[in-house]
Amino acid sequence: TAKLLISTALAKRYDIEQVDVESALLHTTMPEQQQPVFAYPCDEILARHPDKIKGEDILEIKGGWYGLPEAPRLWNDTVVAFLRREGFSQSVVDRGLFYHETKDLYVNLYVDDALLMGPAESREWIKDTLSTEFKMKLLGIARQFVGLQIEYTDDGIVIHQTNYAHKIVDMFLPPNSRPVATPIAPNTHIGTEPLPSDDEWEHSPERKLPYRQVVGSLLSLATGTRPDLLYPTKEL
Repeated sequence: TAKLLISTALAKRYDIEQVDVESALLHTTMPEQQQPVFAYPCDEILARHPDKIKGEDILEIKGGWYGLPEAPRLWNDTVVAFLRREGFSQSVVDRGLFYHETKDLYVNLYVDDALLMGPAESREWIKDTLSTEFKMKLLGIARQFVGLQIEYTDDGIVIHQTNYAHKIVDMFLPPNSRPVATPIAPNTHIGTEPLPSDDEWEHSPERKLPYRQVVGSLLSLATGTRPDLLYPTKEL
């Protein structure tokens, strides 16, 4: 969705800004029908309430709290309800995408981070509106979002995951590994070779390789900005 939003911004010649909701889960309230949740107060709360005794008194949690299983859902319900009140419609395909038809404004929400795409006056309006309801951090023109690096050039916008790719290399490949021009040799089918003997496998350096983590990391890179890695990742 973020890549489609960036493409739309290029077509409409709109800028994309990024905002972050600080302590998002704390902006929520427990619904009345929710089963009550109680907890022992922490030292910070005890300092503000000297009448409470540590280890004896308990408090009812009235809002979202980090570590509370219900908190992410409460935050989602809170921010969706707020955007709908302000005139946004929610996408039926991606529930994190919202559109305001009158102001031609898109909001792409990912937990507590959001991209804002639309005319300058519309972006200013939604930033002011969000700031009246939540504690916001205005990050300016979007540079990085959900792992995607966004660079602006004279010819358009470049999306890449260079930092993530370097992280994968540093995590899983030995130092001074030799680079190759293509991600996999033609007609290669991994898994057709004979299995190593128990003794060979016991002394093989691949034995210590976190295989599932490697495949998951490559899949994230391939589906993000490197479709050329899909075939070798599929073979793995």
